[in-house]
Amino acid sequence: MKAIRFRALFLLAVAPFFVCRAGDADVQLPRLFSDNMVIQQGMKSPVWGKADPGEKVIVTFAGLQTTATTDENGRWMAKLGPFKAGGPFQLTIAGNNTLAIKNVLVGEVWVCSGQSNMQWTVRQSANADGEIGQANFPKIRLFTVRRTVADTPQDDVVGSWVECSPRTVPGFSAVAYFFGWEIHKELGGIPIGLIHTSWGGTPSEAWTSMPALEAEEDIKPFIEYWKEEVVKSEARMAEYEKKMMEWKEASEKAKAQGEEPPGQPQKPWDQRTSPHRPASLYNAMIAPVVPYALRGAIWYQGESNASRAYQYRKLFPMMIRDWRRAWGQGDFPFLFVQLANFRNGWTDPKSWAELREAQLMTLSLPKTGMAVAIDIGESFNIHPRNKQEVGRRLALAGRSIAYDEELVYSGPIYDSMTTEGDKVRLRFKHVGSGLLAKGGPLKGFVIAGENRRFVFADAELDGDTVVVHSDYVKHPTAVRYAWWDDPQGCNLHNRESLPASPFRTDHLPGVTANVRTPKDPQAELALCEVPEDPSLPRALLIGDSISIGYTTPTRELLQGKVNLQRIPWNGGDTDRGLERLDEALGDLKWDVIHFNFGLHDLLYSNDKYQVPIEEYEKNLRELVKRLKATGAKVIWASTTPVPEGAGGRRPGDAAEYNAVAKKIMEENEIPINDLHGFALPRLKELQQPRNVHFSDKGSRALAERVAASILAALGQSAP
Repeated sequence: MKAIRFRALFLLAVAPFFVCRAGDADVQLPRLFSDNMVIQQGMKSPVWGKADPGEKVIVTFAGLQTTATTDENGRWMAKLGPFKAGGPFQLTIAGNNTLAIKNVLVGEVWVCSGQSNMQWTVRQSANADGEIGQANFPKIRLFTVRRTVADTPQDDVVGSWVECSPRTVPGFSAVAYFFGWEIHKELGGIPIGLIHTSWGGTPSEAWTSMPALEAEEDIKPFIEYWKEEVVKSEARMAEYEKKMMEWKEASEKAKAQGEEPPGQPQKPWDQRTSPHRPASLYNAMIAPVVPYALRGAIWYQGESNASRAYQYRKLFPMMIRDWRRAWGQGDFPFLFVQLANFRNGWTDPKSWAELREAQLMTLSLPKTGMAVAIDIGESFNIHPRNKQEVGRRLALAGRSIAYDEELVYSGPIYDSMTTEGDKVRLRFKHVGSGLLAKGGPLKGFVIAGENRRFVFADAELDGDTVVVHSDYVKHPTAVRYAWWDDPQGCNLHNRESLPASPFRTDHLPGVTANVRTPKDPQAELALCEVPEDPSLPRALLIGDSISIGYTTPTRELLQGKVNLQRIPWNGGDTDRGLERLDEALGDLKWDVIHFNFGLHDLLYSNDKYQVPIEEYEKNLRELVKRLKATGAKVIWASTTPVPEGAGGRRPGDAAEYNAVAKKIMEENEIPINDLHGFALPRLKELQQPRNVHFSDKGSRALAERVAASILAALGQSAP
């Protein structure tokens, strides 16, 4: 009963049924039908609403009139047109009352959806002041759907149509605006209607209808996961309400006695209202827009599905088919942005590369187009500011797919490979007027033989093909290009300056191959298989999550001098290190091993450490013994200092554990990289506030120390 009562109240709160312009018996319209709206040209355009059951509704537009009669539920729908682009016109709906919608244009309508990179506004984009100042385009109309969630499909949204101007554009979606402006410009000033409906951080499942999700076997674990989350939330909220009642009684008693009242209980996150919940945004922010006539949709999303990239191979095409089914307009154009380059701190497990692959595979659906963005992202900003070029590339695809222009709208897309002795020849689609190595020799290609170990490769253009080889791979079986989360510097383009999509020719299982829910761990590879130069020495980083932060900048500092690999542990303690060490080291020969464990050992709860210091010393001695047995030069890095407020750890504890570790290292004649002593005086400058992890600046500072210690062990000078 509680769950039913909650849902009823929730739906009443978040989704008014229709805008009521007068009394209950009057004709009512969804907010999409309001002043400044745009009607799609060249097709029948539905107009719908509510009135009394059996009431006759007359719809008049551009000199034409049509009628509809409401059904037993008071719903009605009429279809207008088709009309040619133009206006402004007035749309009149007459029943028991008459509604007049003014300043209506006929033109091109696009739905613009996704997560935060679609939500990102014009004022947050590059050259914001200049773009806003010149955004005086009254024939471009903007409609932003207010963000909300719902358990069941709704009939209306909160929002209004506005003319594009320096006053209205700053808070509008930048990608949507720049896309719409390009279409408006290239189609000769035709009216454009942009319906922006997005929500940052949300997965594709939230934007897909529940019947579609339930019909796909691969998605069912995700649905079950959320059912469990809702049950847990109901229990947490019930416990919270109980604690609140107790707190109020205790507070009143304390005040009556002149004492300090107790701290108020913290309200838990209620997953029942989460925008991550399956179908919650489809119900609230897509279903009410259906079946408003449109030309197509643009989509910028995928970051929140990257950890489940293999599942996205089915989910994303399914969502597109679901929307097309709902609108009933056939295969309308669906254009999307492939994930930009971004160093998300987890660069070794290549989940973003696998998500890009899932997006690439989605091009098998008819009338889909993809804007590649690996050259215009920002390594340390998940929201790159160059939204202008994103909009332009989407518009190129739209001009070809939606408007039949003959133009090059895509960068090179891998097509096939042939093996020619110790070389691989790659062929591509969308080569345009020819392939181009932009800015110098081709970069970003790796090659592997039957042992499946990838090494950096030489690549050269040969007409409209690319020839890849390495002196260290005599019998190549696979090639990859730009197969990193942050493939900056990869420079294969066509002569129209559109970048090639990342790709691989192999079908080896990825790190997300078995991930179906947020609680499923990514495949923890025994070793992060970063491509190597076999002529260089090999170094290994072992450690907890701190090492994740400094791995990539360390690798950059050692480029051309050392091959650097990392074991992908997060939150690792000495005991876990012992459990997985043999598996991780494998049978490879290591020249240097740089390791640190300890932060996870310092987790402190109920007056106890996760790993008591005596157990830590015992585990560490065994760890050192096994590392030395590899024959590598071993370097120990001290546990970094813990700032005030870093959850589960106390300032000063790291020094106590480090003292024990230092004694063990000195006994075993192992060099010490004192990251603790280096970071402590600059902790506020280098570390994230109240967090054990370091800022980008801090990670780079640690990387300089780590790289120098590895080079010293190899007898080389510091970078």
